[in-house]
Amino acid sequence: MPELHLRISPVFLTTFRELVEGFVRHVGVQLSVQPQGPDPEDEDMMDAWREGLLASVREDCGQLMALMKDSGLGREKVVLEEENALAVIRACSAVRLKIQQLFLKPYGEEQLEEGELDFDEMGPELQQVYACYVFLAGLQELLVHEVDPDATRG
Repeated sequence: MPELHLRISPVFLTTFRELVEGFVRHVGVQLSVQPQGPDPEDEDMMDAWREGLLASVREDCGQLMALMKDSGLGREKVVLEEENALAVIRACSAVRLKIQQLFLKPYGEEQLEEGELDFDEMGPELQQVYACYVFLAGLQELLVHEVDPDATRG
């Protein structure tokens, strides 16, 4: 079972949790990408398929929010069932994609993934959003390693 040992400032965690809650609301309403469905000609099938995807994203984001609110994250060791860890990984991806679309569009994917943005040149709001993006990336990477240690070996 994946274990998380993170030390997080309570102030940061509170701010971060509020930001993530806002992004989770966005993610649960509209998909971040337009996926190709099973039969693009069948509108009813596509609508049902999209709604199923959104329901899955909402469930995954619910796991992320539960981790952040009720698990002791930042104060004590947190142990997750593998299924919940996978849901949190997917939620981190969905929220990071939404952050990228809403706030970080001017930056290239490589800049974001490599952390090549100049934090000091950003305004306070963008700094918070980018810190949220980076934290989710780190959480995602940690969980991937915990679920499958061989996945992160070079």
